Amino acid sequence: MKLIYCFLTAMILMCVNAKADRVEVDLSGKGWRLWQDKTAAWQNDELFPPPVDLGKVPVNPPTGGWEILNETNGVAVSVPGTAEEYLSNGTGPGSVIKGVTWWWREIQVPEFKKPCRIVLNIGSARLRSEVYLDGKLVGYDIVANSPYEVDLTAHLQPGQKAKLAIRITNAAGNYNWEDEPTHHWGKYKIPASHGFGGISDKVILKVTDEVHVDDIYMQNQPDPHVVHAILTLKNETGKTAKRNLFLTVVKKDKPSKKVFSRELPDLTIEPGSRETRVVVNVPDAELWDPGHPELYVCEVELKDGRKVSDSSSRVFGFRWFNAEGQGTNALLRLNGKRIFLCSAISWGFWPINGLYPTPEMAEKHIRAAQSFGMNMLNFHRAIGFPIVFDKADELGLLYLEEPGGYVSGGMDPFARTLNTEKLLRMVKRDRNHPSLVIYNMINEGVGHKKEEAYYPDIKAAHALDPSRLITLASAWAMSFDKDELPKLHMRPFDDKTYLQGWWDNHRAPGPYVWNESFYRNPKDHYGFITNEREVVFRGEEGAISTAPRLGLIKDALDKSQHLGWDGAVYMDWHNALADFMKRKDLMKPFGSVDNLCEAMGAVSIEHQGRKIEDHRICNVNDGYVINGWEAEITDNHSGVVDCFRNPKGDPRLMSYYNQPLYVAVKTRSQVVNRGDSVVVDFFAINEKDLRGPHSLQITAVDPSGKETFSKTLPVSLTGGDIYGEL
Repeated sequence: MKLIYCFLTAMILMCVNAKADRVEVDLSGKGWRLWQDKTAAWQNDELFPPPVDLGKVPVNPPTGGWEILNETNGVAVSVPGTAEEYLSNGTGPGSVIKGVTWWWREIQVPEFKKPCRIVLNIGSARLRSEVYLDGKLVGYDIVANSPYEVDLTAHLQPGQKAKLAIRITNAAGNYNWEDEPTHHWGKYKIPASHGFGGISDKVILKVTDEVHVDDIYMQNQPDPHVVHAILTLKNETGKTAKRNLFLTVVKKDKPSKKVFSRELPDLTIEPGSRETRVVVNVPDAELWDPGHPELYVCEVELKDGRKVSDSSSRVFGFRWFNAEGQGTNALLRLNGKRIFLCSAISWGFWPINGLYPTPEMAEKHIRAAQSFGMNMLNFHRAIGFPIVFDKADELGLLYLEEPGGYVSGGMDPFARTLNTEKLLRMVKRDRNHPSLVIYNMINEGVGHKKEEAYYPDIKAAHALDPSRLITLASAWAMSFDKDELPKLHMRPFDDKTYLQGWWDNHRAPGPYVWNESFYRNPKDHYGFITNEREVVFRGEEGAISTAPRLGLIKDALDKSQHLGWDGAVYMDWHNALADFMKRKDLMKPFGSVDNLCEAMGAVSIEHQGRKIEDHRICNVNDGYVINGWEAEITDNHSGVVDCFRNPKGDPRLMSYYNQPLYVAVKTRSQVVNRGDSVVVDFFAINEKDLRGPHSLQITAVDPSGKETFSKTLPVSLTGGDIYGEL
């Protein structure tokens, strides 16, 4: 019955996704089995960086033979999935599954015209994956958490059934924020990544014509109403082909609303690949921004005569993001309007499975940031996930992305090959998302390695996506208006590398509470800086540890079928705190474990909000990044949300300071002797372009609510790019 169910599931998916010209079968979800091959040897394996010659890779059958991968052995699982999700006991890093696990299922290739091309797209896996089809090695990859394809054309025919098995090896990994230390696998140096093993994204079987659309890159332009559709067409027939190409752009939420179309008749496609560019100009396109996340779909068809031979599509947004005015008055702009970025560093840890977000968790992740009034998040020291980008595109949140581990392994040739490949795969995979506006290669580790190694990679990444800003590093810019390696960056549609114009410096440690020194006067406060000629981006600010929302986490774990890698730890924490509260008679004032956790979390949330305000009142600042986003069991306790993406305190404590328009009230002394006067400065936070004369109404009340002071002052607002003004 299980085997029949797998085939029926695949057939249903094919019916949903099939066209006469292309079929994509989503093999994700249920129907997989997982087994830990505990005695398999892996510690001293020879490893193969890309590009891989499969003829040199040894075949590693399961211990006990291929027949052990049957419909009763192992456990039933879903993909995406990790070994830790299904096989760990929830006690943290000590319960992580090292070594080899097998993931397998039955597949059936849909019926399709011949000749055709059949490929398996694996969204991401970790660490090493060996792909077998009916016991034959057909694919191999060791670039962690990045997409790759396996060509199955020579091994499958339309209508054929086969057993797909993926051998995953988890050799090493980290469970904290650090992505610089080198991991080791036998004689090899391996770049750092989170130490979980599994298939962490979708697995899709694609069947296409031999002449097909291989890639669609929707390249944004300085005119935000213009996008260049850069199409990669592949011809695997071995001879010249002719096709008619039709490109159409529609609103994603209104597919019947066609906003652009173009026909390229009688297109010559030589064997191999060719690139075709179509300028998509839609003067009345609705622009994408966080407040208006308008999405479009580019649909491409290839026709052989009148018959559609292949089709593909890509979601995108019309928008333009850039840094402007370096050397004079440097600013960040989105669609021509200045933008101040408020973000947080997200280390890429997820509950239970450790490695990947579920659809529900991806949406919760984005909505939590929006509840704080933030307009951005960072994929920090860990590569991003398409499902999170999809939600950011749909809901309206900007992103900065790092590949993670880029300097791990130093100048070791094997490690450098993996790091370069991961960076370039990341850029190519994610360059269509309107939410993604900045690539960053390294966090804090710059200067420890030979700098000449960075230039080829930053140029190669920029060549894949010249429409975005790419920075070498976050942190350790020191001087103003001077060349420094940490400032190395490339600008959209500019092939030059710059060593000034992007100033990023970290102040990651606390302190643990707000203190008076953070504001003394308009030119002496935590956010004050005079570097107008460079973009000022504070890449990590204010790590303050607070408790996770243990009550909400317990509720989630009670509903989960698995404790995963971290569940037992959270349950122990909850129970220990509940016992403490009972012994100390704290249940009566707080009511529950979760209420106490939320009250403690308020300290961090309010602290970050006040620091954000200090930066916004100084008009020179361009971005503030909270250290950090999600906490997890071993580290990163400074997260303002826990690993389950529950805000640790009331989000309104921070969202108040992220309003686009309000009066920031700054007292030069917070404690004075009775009877002494208090000097108060009033700043307009004005992202709404209010200009000209206005009235400032000032009122002071005592603790009982009685008015003790009232005054109205005439003020004048500059508006425009002046977002913080005394």
